[in-house]
Amino acid sequence: MLVLCIGCSDEEPHGESERPIGEFIDDWTFRVFPEAPYNNFDIAEFRLWVPKETNDLRATLVLLTNHNGSALGLTKSSEWQAFAQKERLALLGVNLKSLNGTSNYALAGSGSGQALIDALKKIAEAQGILPISKLPLLMRGYSAGGNFSYNFSVFMPNKVVGVVSIRGGQLEATPKNLAVPGLILSGEMEGDQRNEYLREIALDKRSEGGLWSFAIEPQATHFSSLENSDALAKVFFSAILKKRISTGQNGLLPISEDSGWLGNFTGTEVFPYSDYPGNMSRASWLPDATCAEAWLTFQN
Repeated sequence: MLVLCIGCSDEEPHGESERPIGEFIDDWTFRVFPEAPYNNFDIAEFRLWVPKETNDLRATLVLLTNHNGSALGLTKSSEWQAFAQKERLALLGVNLKSLNGTSNYALAGSGSGQALIDALKKIAEAQGILPISKLPLLMRGYSAGGNFSYNFSVFMPNKVVGVVSIRGGQLEATPKNLAVPGLILSGEMEGDQRNEYLREIALDKRSEGGLWSFAIEPQATHFSSLENSDALAKVFFSAILKKRISTGQNGLLPISEDSGWLGNFTGTEVFPYSDYPGNMSRASWLPDATCAEAWLTFQN
């Protein structure tokens, strides 16, 4: 009797190995290839920076800049590194580009958001600091980077400590990121129509109890210095880190709406939540008194 045995070996077949998702540019920078499932960009590069002590890091701060601009260099910024060391953060600089006119990397749920998660894991794994890839994220972006930051909080709301969108424009009303504390910043000289649209994005969330705020920087154009915006972003991030991350607790802590402060529609007054004299659903939500005062100063 002839017995024919096919595929009886326990060894893996000699075939093509799993296709790599990208490549290292240097020890701390990873490039993701623009192939499925990463369908909405032409270039995606991510650079990680960590303080000397990594055992007690609380989150990773993700930094993005304007359309087709690179924020990789922001990981080397002395100002951002000092903030990261103060708040026990890692930094992740992002360089995303859409060159062919048919893709939009700001739509984080279409591939670019997953590319960020996967690249961060690759870098952390290679450096022997894999737990960093599991840290929650603070999202800070300017212009198209602000759009991505906002959209990432829609894509993975449970991963995001908080988001600051600076002079972004392509934000959509959605309840998916209601529980993510958010700050939408614009410039006075960007135009009334744009500013009204962005304000309504924040107020739409406030109407459902969302922890969101909006502010306009006087005399600022789309391309004005980001110094004031970043200063307010840092105050905001410091406040929400205290409320959302606690030693010994797994996951992000929810924030009670009534634990914060409220700022009025015109950006001229702030009050503790329980003392607000107007319509609370039409007021910006702010995490604490320090942030409320910084929000007020930013606009006046």
